[in-house]
Formats: sequence, structure tokens, C-alpha cells
Amino acid sequence: MPSFYVNWLHAGLFAQGLVANPWGSLPQRELVSAGAQVDFKVVIFTNLESTISFGWATAYEDGDKVGTEFMASLKLLR
Repeated sequence: MPSFYVNWLHAGLFAQGLVANPWGSLPQRELVSAGAQVDFKVVIFTNLESTISFGWATAYEDGDKVGTEFMASLKLLR
């Protein structure tokens, strides 16, 4: 009988920052982003291991929010 179950779950948080042109003649830019991702390792049809992932991230430039992104993916394995 085919089955579907989760083997494990992995969650991650990330953040990064960048200062562009800190000493140059052009205006300085400060960029920051942060987000999270959750991965589920699942077994489909008894022996087909796959990974389902969901993620979210947001970005800021000079303190103003410039965008939000969402991600979903499915990786099928043998």
C-alpha cells in the first residue's frame, strides 16, 4: 500500500547586511535582509524520498522596506 510520511524537518533563519560605498563620493547605501526556511524530507509511495521547502525573506534599504519574497519547492528523488 503506498504511503506518505515525513522523515525529518529542518528549519533555518538567516540575515545579512551590506554597506555599499562607505567612503566614496557616491551616496552610501545600507542593505539588510532576513528570512526563514523550513525543509521537510518526505517519503512518497513507500520508497520515493523527496524534499518540500517553504521560505520567506524581506529586504530593507536605508531602513525602508523594499520587498518581500516567498518560496515553495519540491525536489523529487529516487
